[in-house]
Amino acid sequence: MERRFGVTLTDFDARDAAVHVTLSDGTCVTADLLIGADGFRSALRQQLFGADDGCFEPLGYRFAVFDIDDPLRLEADFLSYAEPGHLAEYYALRGGRLAAMHVWRDAESAPVAPEQRWAMLQRVAADSHSRVRDFIGMGQAGPPPTLDSLILVNLPQWSQGRVVLLGDAAHCLTLVPGQGAGMAIASAEILAQELAQRPVMEALAAHDARLRPSIARNRPDRTERLTSRARRRGTALGRERRRCQAGRDMV
Repeated sequence: MERRFGVTLTDFDARDAAVHVTLSDGTCVTADLLIGADGFRSALRQQLFGADDGCFEPLGYRFAVFDIDDPLRLEADFLSYAEPGHLAEYYALRGGRLAAMHVWRDAESAPVAPEQRWAMLQRVAADSHSRVRDFIGMGQAGPPPTLDSLILVNLPQWSQGRVVLLGDAAHCLTLVPGQGAGMAIASAEILAQELAQRPVMEALAAHDARLRPSIARNRPDRTERLTSRARRRGTALGRERRRCQAGRDMV
């Protein structure tokens, strides 16, 4: 299998028995199938189905993740600082690193430029525990955090012609139910199985029929329940934080 790095898709034509793809270096590739797995803000999806307004379902939250050297030596432990509208969580990584994740309420869902992300996170955590603010300060020695909105992607179809979307590009579940990576891997496996057994167009239909029930079970009703539960937990922990101004170790 040929692999090309450092190029992106600029155009495609899937109107006949093959798909013809133009890459950013000017070269053209002809294939039986074009697979888009370029995340929940998928550029290929926009080319295929138009603007994202029709498929985005914002949940009203943003998230940010980054990692730093671990000053806590958490090992198998999990540390959470919660307050109304904002949750900061920390997990130990290999190699003495600490993963930080922030989730907070925000009605806006537009992308945030990398150079604006640390400032946004500092504003969100302005009244948080001092350790939360210190960790953000440590993170600024590295690259900007990954920061975006919690948005469900809900498409009535995942393919058109010989072009198919996989993973978050097709059915982003957000990090709330914890099923995004698993569903993306399952999608790729099912598609591979179907392509090995039948022609491309039939395989795409079979892939959709097999996977869609699992995606539906994880959204939107179940996601709403999980979000509601997270809100209740965050509010309760927020009350405790105001009393003692300390984070809680949670396993």
